Amino acid sequence: MPTGLDNGIAVPHGRTDGVNQITGVLALVDNSENENGIIPDYETIDHSKIQVLCLTLIPDSISTPYFQLIAAFIRILQDAENLDQLLDCKTSSEMTRFICSVA
Repeated sequence: MPTGLDNGIAVPHGRTDGVNQITGVLALVDNSENENGIIPDYETIDHSKIQVLCLTLIPDSISTPYFQLIAAFIRILQDAENLDQLLDCKTSSEMTRFICSVA
């Protein structure tokens, strides 16, 4: 099932035995080389170019709901000002400071 939202945000998530705790990656995406700016499997609802990819993995052995974590990222990123601030980040340290400031 596609996990693209709107405003260029995709939140793929899943369960795997490849991790032993909830693991996530937040990435800013330059997909300007892709046709129409669309990354296959991550098309957004509004057909905007993917700019932010928030991947979350949870171990198969843990029954803890992780949709709360995904929902928190979505709430943060669907605010236009927050999204602009994130997209202005140039380093992972800047991204970390941003997330800590809004979390």
